[in-house]
Amino acid sequence: MSRAAGTVAALAALVLLAACAPGGTDKSGSVELRLHFATVDGRVNSSGYDPGPEVFIRSLRELSGNRIQVDVATEYGGGRATGESDLVQAVADGEVDGGWPSSRAFAAAGIPGLAALEAPLTVTSRAAQTDLVTGDAARLVAAAVDDHGIRDLGLLVGLPRRPFGVGVFPLSARDWKGLRFRSFNSPVQTAALRALGATPVQAGADWLALARDGELDGVEMDVAQYFENGFGQQAGKVVSNVVLWPKMPVLVLNQAVWDGLTDQQRDWVQESADRAVRVSVDTEYPEDEIAAQLCARGARFRPADPGQILAMRDAVQPVVDALAADPEEAPVLREVQAVAQVHADDVITVEDSCRTEATLPQPSDVPTTLAPIPDGTYRKQITEAEVAKAGLGNNDGTSGTWTLEVRHGHWYVSCRPLQAPGLDCGHSVSDDVLAAGSFYGDDRQVWMVEQPTLLADATGCRMPPADAEGYCHPPSPPAQLAWELDGRDLVFSGLSGSLGFETILKPYVRID
Repeated sequence: MSRAAGTVAALAALVLLAACAPGGTDKSGSVELRLHFATVDGRVNSSGYDPGPEVFIRSLRELSGNRIQVDVATEYGGGRATGESDLVQAVADGEVDGGWPSSRAFAAAGIPGLAALEAPLTVTSRAAQTDLVTGDAARLVAAAVDDHGIRDLGLLVGLPRRPFGVGVFPLSARDWKGLRFRSFNSPVQTAALRALGATPVQAGADWLALARDGELDGVEMDVAQYFENGFGQQAGKVVSNVVLWPKMPVLVLNQAVWDGLTDQQRDWVQESADRAVRVSVDTEYPEDEIAAQLCARGARFRPADPGQILAMRDAVQPVVDALAADPEEAPVLREVQAVAQVHADDVITVEDSCRTEATLPQPSDVPTTLAPIPDGTYRKQITEAEVAKAGLGNNDGTSGTWTLEVRHGHWYVSCRPLQAPGLDCGHSVSDDVLAAGSFYGDDRQVWMVEQPTLLADATGCRMPPADAEGYCHPPSPPAQLAWELDGRDLVFSGLSGSLGFETILKPYVRID
């Protein structure tokens, strides 16, 4: 009943997942149907944490009493970047009976409706994926796929894909600018990487060779697959609190094959697929444990700070907006956004030895040379919505219109509330100078050191510093940041120290 596997590559990798005797029969009777499936992943469960397809194949054998067998070509496409999209097309054309290509592969195969599952920095948790595969999004995906010669059997929970850097951690806009970053033949991935300032490189299994040859600077990857492939330091600079998008498998069958099944065979196939969906939901993903094992191989993990997260989200917003404006993608995107907003991001937690964050600067670490930040008045407005978008609460009063005056290497910070005084601006009820100090450092790194005498000159507060009304407040420990001037934008990032997040959320814009 099924077609031959035609263009299936790497027949040497064909794996027969059935307990049948030579000649295609077993103790339960004759094999009624042999289905030819394919995957680009090298194994049926290549990461160790994608058990859905394996459960589908095993369940189909059990439910049918070995009447339906499935064999799998495990290296379809030969590792090419286009291999997974080619597999989708092969299933639609009947050259392969079925498979489980991920959602990223369908757009390049000419099948719209699934791209929103990859909306950048949107589906950032396994919990959100669970809601998608068990809710209306799965129904919409099935409708999109079923119109193109493919029968959707089930959308599966997959693994979160994070930024992995070869030489640098992809954190700030400066880091992303010009970064040659792997895109897996996905229009959404390509657009998102360009929006971040990177140069997309279409690469498949050859990404490692490109990195070794100095032609690739980063890759989107999940820690499980990276570990299973035996990697460590090769692209071992991992952003621990950013999920770019998920890799969600879609169990599919050629529509003509489905149409030719008996009612009983369809029941077996669909029940097997339903079991695959359930096991994908129920599977625990010990990301922290896998990260610790990668740490032992030399990989390191660093979180993006809230300002960097907000900058990434703002950068990719036009990509999300384009999906929202596309009538074929918008329905799934609405479901994706509704689900995503109620779930916190999945964040990798590792021991301090596996992180590369700088230790808090001590006074003895601070240079004595004033940093060359140009004099001027710089301002930014931070809304409560932007604070939330950065993954923060506003209990500290991060929102407000913040002004930074720079004069001969010294700085003065003030804030005007956007809402009622006492809610914004660190709960200040005045737009007077809140803190003052000096910038020490060079043209890349700066230490912000509070100077009570400068605060006294600016506000008339009394010295010596004391936690008492009318006195200048005691200085906080020095804070270290990276800085750059991009046109009129003064950008701080990589905060290490005790400053508030208002310093790194959004650039300051020079207004004089």
